[in-house]
Order: sequence, then structure tokens, then C-alpha cells
Amino acid sequence: MSFGVVFPGQGSQRVGMLEEAAGAFSIVAETFDEASDALGYNLWQLVSEGPEEKLGLTEYTQPAILTASVACTAPLAKPTRFSPQRAQATALENIRRWSVQALCHWPMAFP
Repeated sequence: MSFGVVFPGQGSQRVGMLEEAAGAFSIVAETFDEASDALGYNLWQLVSEGPEEKLGLTEYTQPAILTASVACTAPLAKPTRFSPQRAQATALENIRRWSVQALCHWPMAFP
């Protein structure tokens, strides 16, 4: 079974994006740490604390969006105790939640 993933682009970045995902999946912090090492600055600090004006600059936005996209898909690669169909549905639901948060900066209040 296969599925596609659509990632948000520039303009969807918001200070505070992925905070809830970072609390749920350690891979988010690990991914941002790896990106920060490569970039030479603390990308997670910029994404979580801002300032918004700096995060909105292309040179910072592009690495932030790419890293967020990689961090969101990383949990999909981990083995699961659920059936492939259940894992796929769960993965797509999580991506939907994270995408809404990243795109709209809405509180995560889904059933």
C-alpha cells in the first residue's frame, strides 16, 4: 500500500509550529538538531521563539519548512504494531493535523 504526502510551502511558516508534534515525537527535536548542526544556528529556537520577521526571510523559511516536512514524515518510517491500513490512516491523520497547524497556526483541538 502506498500514499502520497503534500508538504506546505513558503508562507506557511509560523512561530510555534510543530510544538505539539515535538512533544509527541522525539524525532522532531532530533531532526531540528541535525538541521541546526548543518546550518550553524539553532533552527528550533527560531521556529519556536521567533522573531516572526526573521523566520519570514527566505534564507530561514526554506530550511525551516524543509526540516518541518522531514520531521513530520520521519515517524511514518518507524515500524508500528498496527496493521498497514491502520498505520496509513494514523499517519495521514497526523500529517493533516500538523499541516493545519503549520499552515494556519490553529490550536490543535481535533477529536
